[in-house]
Amino acid sequence: IIDFVKNLEFDESYFCGNEFSLNKVEKEGLHFFTDRESLEALLKESKLSNAAILIKGSRGMAMEKLLEVL
Repeated sequence: IIDFVKNLEFDESYFCGNEFSLNKVEKEGLHFFTDRESLEALLKESKLSNAAILIKGSRGMAMEKLLEVL
């Protein structure tokens, strides 16, 4: 997934979870978080507008909780 996304023209991409963090790559606009809470903290501070957002994660990570901060 990381290799696929890094070749797309997204402004920003956020990856969440241990597997993503272990395989992170250094590229502008790619951000990696070990857990949902860390990503949630960043999103609370962000002023996202006019953005297309895809949230995909394992059921155990409870990614739906991110909807509350978006």
